[in-house]
Amino acid sequence: MTDALLVEKRAGALWCTINRPKRRNALSAEVVERLLEALGSCKAEDGTRAIVITGAGDRAFCAGGDLSDSLSIKPENVARGYADLLGAMVEAEVPIIGRINGDCLGGGIGLVCCCDLAVAVDTARFSTPEVKLGLFPMIIAPLMERFVGPRLTREMIYAARSITAQEAERAGLVNIAVERNLLDTTVESWIARISEASAHAIAAGRRELERARWLAPWENAENLSRAFGRLAEGEDARSRIAAFLARKQKA
Repeated sequence: MTDALLVEKRAGALWCTINRPKRRNALSAEVVERLLEALGSCKAEDGTRAIVITGAGDRAFCAGGDLSDSLSIKPENVARGYADLLGAMVEAEVPIIGRINGDCLGGGIGLVCCCDLAVAVDTARFSTPEVKLGLFPMIIAPLMERFVGPRLTREMIYAARSITAQEAERAGLVNIAVERNLLDTTVESWIARISEASAHAIAAGRRELERARWLAPWENAENLSRAFGRLAEGEDARSRIAAFLARKQKA
């Protein structure tokens, strides 16, 4: 067990920091597993009023899935684990706040989609570059369409277009884009307001609201995971990923 995920209780909130700055806070299998554990242990009755998910450092919030995992773990299982994580976020008893401290790619956008509130540093960029590697963001595409609409979603995916934090705010992917020194102030303000409300009412209402909003994608998670696995195990994706990892090792 490493310190790939830092978990800290602070002022009524559980802060989960993806601590892999050298990997742009990519989601390794360990990070996914530990996030699942943290979400499962968080109960409103224990005095936790919110969960904050962020990344270490200033460069990236989350670069999506760690492609190195594809060398040792069946891609379908990687996708299924990620889908389970998003499902656990949806089922959480307390609101989840995304503190987007830097660039957000691929699966990182899925995390943002499953947060109740999200604040992004104004220099962050959001992108889904999977198609460049012969992959497709099977799990997050339906979620993105619900937030930013089908046109922008498909442009971001098919044309690998990145958008700024300001564009993400206008599209509804994040609540607000702020200067870096206002990230924590914004998060802490939300936590304080949530703490003044009824924990029971929020837990009950959030559960039903999220189920109504996300039911269809979760019902289809197995099919989407299998489709991702077939792509990731294909020759095109394998050769592109191998070339990408080779370039990273030389850098």
